[in-house]
Amino acid sequence: MPQVKVQINGRSYAVQCEDGEQEHLRQLGAYIDAVVRNLLKRGNVNLGQVGDTHLMVLAALTVADELSDAYDKTGPGGGGGAGGGKTDFATALDGMAERLDRIAGRLETLYV
Repeated sequence: MPQVKVQINGRSYAVQCEDGEQEHLRQLGAYIDAVVRNLLKRGNVNLGQVGDTHLMVLAALTVADELSDAYDKTGPGGGGGAGGGKTDFATALDGMAERLDRIAGRLETLYV
């Protein structure tokens, strides 16, 4: 299984992915880095008061909010609101939360 290093807020994280997904993962990492840097730039977060884990939770919530807005406009399947709905969104959000927990756990073992 390939491993990709992504840079988020000046720190390097090694993340495993499926073969062929390396560039996509790098792009996702760059997007999360931009979200984190925007939170810091806007003054929403003071790194002296919150740690990296809290910062990543805020970034995840920001991305989830963007996803929620997109679902409200197009539905989770991308085909409008029909067939979508809050239940599908909640299920998708639960899945993302579980994935974020697993990723956070892997990162904690690497950097603790």
